[in-house]
Amino acid sequence: MMDSSYSGKDDLSIWRDFVSGDRSALSYIYFKYAKYLLSYGYKICRDKELVEDKVQDLFVQLWVRHDRLGDTDSIKFYLFRSLRRKLAESVKVDKLRYAVGLEMIDQFSGPFENQLIEIETRSERKKLVEQLLAHLNDNQRDILHLKYTVGLSNCEIAEILGMEHQSVKNAVFRSITKIRRFLVEHNISLAYLVKNNM
Repeated sequence: MMDSSYSGKDDLSIWRDFVSGDRSALSYIYFKYAKYLLSYGYKICRDKELVEDKVQDLFVQLWVRHDRLGDTDSIKFYLFRSLRRKLAESVKVDKLRYAVGLEMIDQFSGPFENQLIEIETRSERKKLVEQLLAHLNDNQRDILHLKYTVGLSNCEIAEILGMEHQSVKNAVFRSITKIRRFLVEHNISLAYLVKNNM
């Protein structure tokens, strides 16, 4: 269970408590981020057991090495980068893939509109979303997921994916342009896609 006493603290303070050996800080970090790490892992690797093992390993190793870790002011970024590295070590990079699905864009929000999708059951909308995502390559979907679902900055994404900052920025722009073009070509409004299931 998450310790609510940490909810008002910034990441650097929480991390420093954790590094100093505070188990409640570790517990807070785990309960706040584990589900997001699993969700992200499932999107880039087919082997769900491997993802679950690597997320577990990540937290075990963090605790074992906690007193040797440096500072971070973005726990989320640190954890996502660490998990991606662990998965890449276990699976050849060319086997890492994005599982196209609605989960990828759950809570998807961005500068071009409020939220793109809050859909799980409506088959017509699901098909539209899958068609829309098919217009993006794996790298574009990965970048959009990290940016709009996870909430990382372009610089953080560039570091995680081993890309130049400008390349990430360009990929985001091109992806959003493709999404807009798809919506216009198919005469679909974002309001239709984001409409809650009734």
